[in-house]
Amino acid sequence: ATAAPPSVTLPGLAVGAAAGAAAAALALKNSPAKERFAFDASPVPAKDDIDSSIMYHAEHTATSTPANAAKPSAYQAYVAAAASVADRVLENWNATQATFDEENPKQVYYLSMEFLQGRALTNALGNLELTEEYAAALRKLGYELEDVVAAESDMALGNGGLGRLASCFLDSIASLELPGWGYGLRYKYGLFRQAVDGIDQTESPESWLDRSNVWEGPRYDVSY
Repeated sequence: ATAAPPSVTLPGLAVGAAAGAAAAALALKNSPAKERFAFDASPVPAKDDIDSSIMYHAEHTATSTPANAAKPSAYQAYVAAAASVADRVLENWNATQATFDEENPKQVYYLSMEFLQGRALTNALGNLELTEEYAAALRKLGYELEDVVAAESDMALGNGGLGRLASCFLDSIASLELPGWGYGLRYKYGLFRQAVDGIDQTESPESWLDRSNVWEGPRYDVSY
């Protein structure tokens, strides 16, 4: 049996899917069948236009309807902002891959059973040095950045010091611009939830994937 395709928890879009969509769009553009389509989707906004980028994803990515795309819920605002940021991360990721292909450097492979990365949106914005710009854009939608960040489910892929240490190693590798990868397990359920019911402690699954994950893309072209 073929194993399930691995996931990369960095880009917001699968590279293969993006390439396939581009090829399909090109074929449609050069086909007479295009005349049968009455709807033309809005063009993807320039990456330096943060307001338009968030609104684009509010309509096309955040499972909104035209009626509420202009006033998304806190979760929809999070998905729209995260998808906008993930576009930029994907561009950097592709540029890094192109450098690896050209220079063929020795690379570090860090394997861990656990990774505690924390919330990805604030981490990505900090690394891109765009925290204030996105905060200002979200205020125009009526949200503070802190409220939008709170809508993100934590990737509960570890339990304590080992997972946090693994993520710190990856942060250091990135900060030092060393060619490296982190490999772990994509647990369907992460850390369990704890609650107190009267005098009893109760536990329940941490369903962090209930509403999918903006920050990962399936690698259908890779299997093990």
